[in-house]
Amino acid sequence: ALGLPGGVGGPHRVWTAANGLAAFLTKRAPPSARVLVLDSISRFDGQIDSCLRVIRRSAQSPEPWDLRITLDDEEAKAWAANASAGAPVYVVWCADGDPPTPDGGPLETSIGPTRHAVWLLANGATLVGSAPDDYIAFRDPRYSSLRLWLPGPGPWLAFLRQASGLYEEERDRVVGKGGNDANEFMFAEALQLLRRQSGSTGAELKPTNLAMVGDTLSTDIAGGQAFGAKTIFLTETGFNRLQDLERFPELRPTCHSPSIHDLAQVWQQVRHQKTQRSKEVTLWS
Repeated sequence: ALGLPGGVGGPHRVWTAANGLAAFLTKRAPPSARVLVLDSISRFDGQIDSCLRVIRRSAQSPEPWDLRITLDDEEAKAWAANASAGAPVYVVWCADGDPPTPDGGPLETSIGPTRHAVWLLANGATLVGSAPDDYIAFRDPRYSSLRLWLPGPGPWLAFLRQASGLYEEERDRVVGKGGNDANEFMFAEALQLLRRQSGSTGAELKPTNLAMVGDTLSTDIAGGQAFGAKTIFLTETGFNRLQDLERFPELRPTCHSPSIHDLAQVWQQVRHQKTQRSKEVTLWS
């Protein structure tokens, strides 16, 4: 869910939930807004990144907001008072699997940042979450039959809602796949990225030309379906299995595959068949 710095990924080839959070703040948080970021790290290709760093890379210079990763009690009370008076205050949750730490750093988490987030939300701040996922799939090969899931951002967001009495959807936004702002800040942005990568032919790309490939029904498949894309459900690599579709009668994946490896093999076969047909047409024309 976080940024993928440099290497194979990078901001010009990959769009993540962290990029979605940055886009949300750029579009909706006015200058001088107060933003508390509860963060964790991402490791990719030997590099470390965090939502805070992605947000800062995306922001105008100088940074338009009062952007913090920690507050002391008096600062948190002052921010809560501002939120209560109608000033723009945001709590951004971007911890994915691990509890939040300042800028995804090595410090152990404490109840302080979470308590302060609850104070802000209880007094009118807006909650902005990276993703609604309930679980992050994890397996230990020594215990291959066990589901040793990590809690995703969804349960942490639910905790903040319940602890602060947040029941207003306009103050409860989630930008990742399956979230209520995913179409604008995840899928539409990813579509624009694909258009830029495709050059002149990219203008023809529409949601119906895309396929959302994922292994989680409530986020990957639900999000892709809501955007109008084709959906390909991977049934043996993540949390959900094919039989779980019974619990999601509103979801209709376009097709399913055991894994991304199997899907890649099918794709290669399709490309080969198209190439062979093209040769036949050329031969007989």
